[in-house]
Amino acid sequence: MKSLSFHQLKSLSIWLQERLLGAQLQDVWTNGQVIVFEFYRQQDLFLCVDMMPNTPMMVLLDQKPPVEKKPKPLTIFLKSHAANLRWAELTVEENKGRILFLELESGPRNCQIEFQLIPRAANVLVRAGGKQISWNKPRDLPPSQIMPVEEGDDAEIFDGKTVADEWRKFRFQKVQSENAPKNKEDPRPRALQKKLKALEQIRTQLQEDPASRWQELGEFLKGPTPVTVEFHDLYDGKRSRSWNLENAFRQAKAIKKKREGTLLRVEKLQQEISDLQADIELHSTPQTMAPTSSASKLMKKTGSKGRKLDLGDGFEAVLGKSARDNLAILRQARAWDLWMHLRDYPGAHAIILRPKNREVPRSFIEDVARWLLAESFSGKKQALGDRYEVVVAECRYVRPIKGDRLGRVTYHHPQVYSFAANS
Repeated sequence: MKSLSFHQLKSLSIWLQERLLGAQLQDVWTNGQVIVFEFYRQQDLFLCVDMMPNTPMMVLLDQKPPVEKKPKPLTIFLKSHAANLRWAELTVEENKGRILFLELESGPRNCQIEFQLIPRAANVLVRAGGKQISWNKPRDLPPSQIMPVEEGDDAEIFDGKTVADEWRKFRFQKVQSENAPKNKEDPRPRALQKKLKALEQIRTQLQEDPASRWQELGEFLKGPTPVTVEFHDLYDGKRSRSWNLENAFRQAKAIKKKREGTLLRVEKLQQEISDLQADIELHSTPQTMAPTSSASKLMKKTGSKGRKLDLGDGFEAVLGKSARDNLAILRQARAWDLWMHLRDYPGAHAIILRPKNREVPRSFIEDVARWLLAESFSGKKQALGDRYEVVVAECRYVRPIKGDRLGRVTYHHPQVYSFAANS
């Protein structure tokens, strides 16, 4: 894939400016090769900067790209200094060559990002708060060689969407083919063999009867006769005869009780084997069963009461009935689940349960925010004004305050979303 010429980058800057003016930066991450800037302007938009040495590229996608998140100094700096800032202006200076300058601002805060999309000299520089950081070590740039645009030049037919589609195929076609679903073998025969093997091992154990030997030792020790050789492996010579007498009956009782549990396990295992054999005979392929709700499992595990919201596509939200329930749910939530708080309203918390390595769409976050608002203030007047804000953080960064009965927490690395109260 060819890198973009200066004239194509100039057209790209105009094309991006029209689509992203006023968009808010929601997140930024990288896998070490592609830097992704997630903006929101009526929908989620993803500005991808590919740092391939020979063919650096910038494209805009309307769907989240399959780019892993790895911590890098530049993205950490951007999250700290550019999060929630809005797109102000993207420009190209005629005398600089293939370099784009992006201005992000919000009130007194601002951040400048310089994209040097020059083959064999690609770099990204970020300036904010009197500090500067770069993707690669800054160096002297090669002299700009800008050729005049001639009639029929590819800059005249430049289309950002077409370039984005080509780049996505070039970058992720292999990844998508590797992740394509594969036909899995039927797991039931293997499960049946494991259960049959376990049943055979348990039956072998039941044939042994160690409890009877302990019982015999106990009866023997009631008399005055010295301990014979057959009991030497059970008798503790360092202990008294009376202690060994009590221990023998104690061991016999414990083994008998354990044997009762083992017999129950045999019955259960036999039933499972019978059911599995019948299912294999009846159905040529495994029958899928409706999975238990993750929210229901979480509340059952914590013994807490609350409400749940099914967002679809594997996403759910759960809201405790009390501060105590909220803390119990938070403590058992997975590290990658999201904790949500209605800013300035103590106790208004919810947990968004999500599949690992999947981002929660902004629309789902807004749905949960409105649900949280309705559930927390039902029957009361909501004096939120025109807009309200929610704070969202991964559960790994949220810690309950020890000893606090109001359910308050401390959190780090939050994202703040703002929504219209009545939209």
